[in-house]
Amino acid sequence: MTTGSRKNDRQFLFHGELSDAPGRNESWDEYLRYRGNNRWDLIVEGTDFSGTSAAKPVKEVMSTKALVNWVLDRDAEIKEGSTEAADDLDESEDDDPQRQFGPRAERLREIAVSVGATYCVSCLDGWLVGSWPPEKHRAIRILDINGVTRRGVWIRIYHSVYEVETNLGPGFLYPPGADRPTKLILKSESSMSAGRMVKVPTALMAKIEALRPSFEALAKQ
Repeated sequence: MTTGSRKNDRQFLFHGELSDAPGRNESWDEYLRYRGNNRWDLIVEGTDFSGTSAAKPVKEVMSTKALVNWVLDRDAEIKEGSTEAADDLDESEDDDPQRQFGPRAERLREIAVSVGATYCVSCLDGWLVGSWPPEKHRAIRILDINGVTRRGVWIRIYHSVYEVETNLGPGFLYPPGADRPTKLILKSESSMSAGRMVKVPTALMAKIEALRPSFEALAKQ
């Protein structure tokens, strides 16, 4: 595909396909257009669920920070999917591998270089060495676990999460690991938010466990 180099050109970012449900055969293409001043158009064109008809195009106007976070989140989902498919690999492999760009981040950096979006390049390069994004979130406390739900993160893509109350308002909590670390996104934040890492209080783990059957049933839907 032609990538072009002028600022207002629409440039190809990523091609995706989904066939994880009966009758599902959808695909889509993602494009970016740099508007200047650290603003971007994210344009998605694709098919409907069955793959037989074109779906209505989607366009989002995003800041550089929001776009970089979104790209890194989507690449992390690809990596998580490939890791789950390789659960039988030798567990003696490096537990702290060097950070690497996924397909979207790698392509975004190429586009950013071509259009002169230097802040975008610096964000991506900073993420690669662990210096971006800077830590400046207000301290957050999880106060209660209310139930389970599905959080929309992209077009017809949902994550199963726990609904929680925090000192900063209601939020979505992902399943915690063995040492209780996990990701939390406030409901007031957009679906593009990267969220923040938190640790679930020990006193609330019993509620997490009590809701586990409901969570697992929701995840299978």
